[in-house]
Amino acid sequence: MTEHPQALPCAGLIRRLIALVYDAFLMFAIVLAYAGLVLAGRVLISGAEAATQPFSGLAAAPYLFGMWLGPALFYCICWRRRGQTLGLKNRRPACALVG
Repeated sequence: MTEHPQALPCAGLIRRLIALVYDAFLMFAIVLAYAGLVLAGRVLISGAEAATQPFSGLAAAPYLFGMWLGPALFYCICWRRRGQTLGLKNRRPACALVG
């Protein structure tokens, strides 16, 4: 890293908002895929009648945990491997460490 952090261009507000919307669509897809897997599992295990009943009590806890775990894993994997999420990588805003 021979470049000085101040030499990098700063991403504008519009570019950052577009990256945020792009990541929101990805989060929606992850949560929707998880909900589909849970629904398919309920239908296979309990039958089609159980799929129409909402989760209640302690049965809702693992479901809600999974709803939070999917997006959290997405962000952890993206930031650990590439240092950016897909929305940031697609829009290429400059991110620099100052230190």
